[in-house]
Amino acid sequence: MAMKLLAVFLGGAFGSLSRFAVYLLMEDKLFIRKLWATMSVNILGSFLMGAVWAILANYKNSQNWQILLMAGFLGGFTTFSAFSFDVLELFKSGAIRQAALYIAASVIGSLIMIFCAYYLVKWIRG
Repeated sequence: MAMKLLAVFLGGAFGSLSRFAVYLLMEDKLFIRKLWATMSVNILGSFLMGAVWAILANYKNSQNWQILLMAGFLGGFTTFSAFSFDVLELFKSGAIRQAALYIAASVIGSLIMIFCAYYLVKWIRG
């Protein structure tokens, strides 16, 4: 139990740091608003989740890796709370159409990417 908690803790810490690094890179270097950085992180995280799930599914003793990478790292990397906050901000500012587009793109993009990654890895591995 303690090892699982440690795996989530360490993975989550590195995932959160990675998310923040992506935010900084996108805002400072690419001049992209945090809103779109959040969407990008969530879609990328969904792709990575599908890939990790497909890769680790074939290994008997992969539970600790699943906990570290999926619950920990990717749980910290992706962020539903930031997504929800971004939607609230858009609604408060009256940008209803942009909020709807952001919701649709985030959810649909994330779902497409998790399926694509999972089946891509399965196809590559035969």
